[in-house]
Amino acid sequence: AVVRALGAAQSAVAHDMGAVGPTKDCAYEGPVLKALHGVPVSLEGKSAACAHLSHVGNVAAACADLWSNESVQNVRLLAGQAPTVFAEMLVYDCRLMNEAARRGEAHRLQDWLIASDARLKPGAFILTPA
Repeated sequence: AVVRALGAAQSAVAHDMGAVGPTKDCAYEGPVLKALHGVPVSLEGKSAACAHLSHVGNVAAACADLWSNESVQNVRLLAGQAPTVFAEMLVYDCRLMNEAARRGEAHRLQDWLIASDARLKPGAFILTPA
C-alpha cells in the first residue's frame, strides 16, 4: 500500500515537467496525482481481474474519471471470446456509473464503492478519495 503511494512521486515530477493525463489505468498512483494536481485518472480494477488481481477493487471505480479494462487474452470462454465478454462487463460498469451521474447520485455510488472495499485492503484505503 505504501509503495503505491510512494510511486506517485515519479508521476508527480512528470506532471510538473509538463506531462498531461489521464494516467495509465493500472498505475494506481493516479488517485494520489489527482488529489495533488487535479489530473484526470484512468483506472481499472474490479472488472479487470483477467489480467491481474486487484488490491483496490471497487475503490478504483470510485476514483476514476475514465473507467477502462485491462488487456484480455483472446481465448474462448463459454459465452464467447474473452475480449467480447470483458467488453460487455465494462459496458455494464459504465452504464451504471453514467446512470448514477444522470440521476445526480454519483456520490452515493462512489460512497458504496468505497465502503465495500476500503476497510478490507490497505492499498484500497490509501487510495480512497476524500
